Amino acid sequence: MRVTLGTKQIEYPLLELNPGITLITGASGVGKTTLLRAIHGELEPVGEIAWSPTATTSLMPQQNTWVPYLTMREHLKVRSTTVAGLDILGLEDLAHKYPHELSVGQLQRFSLVSAMSVDADYYLLDEPSSALDTDLADRVFAWLDEQKNQSPEAAILIVTHDLRMMEFFESSKRWDL
Repeated sequence: MRVTLGTKQIEYPLLELNPGITLITGASGVGKTTLLRAIHGELEPVGEIAWSPTATTSLMPQQNTWVPYLTMREHLKVRSTTVAGLDILGLEDLAHKYPHELSVGQLQRFSLVSAMSVDADYYLLDEPSSALDTDLADRVFAWLDEQKNQSPEAAILIVTHDLRMMEFFESSKRWDL
């Protein structure tokens, strides 16, 4: 499969999207985020793909765009009526706040909760723990593992450079691009 981004073409091997967690690793600039965007339908891949083009996806981008006049709870309600993980990830007391009132790490956790709160075949998470300290990262990893167990048919694809995450999910499938 090949994806064209501007004048650059990125060639990918045929990657199977299996249920469970798959870590996508590799150097910066090799196309990890581009792969997530292609699976999400934002980019048009050429050639054989390993996913169903009719599958539902949920993307957590590295940098989310928040509507400044909506509280975080209102942002979450736009995507889903059922939201899990706020208490576990230390966000319950922050849901009434606006995006400008939160730290980068808090916004990153809200973005993760938002992405995981919809019913999807493929969850595409781009660097979900990059702005988190070790305690919060450990909570995120345990919560993601729980989400995997609650949705055993879903594929959770995670782009990461986080060695803590790679260690936590060492038995998960891994693609090194």
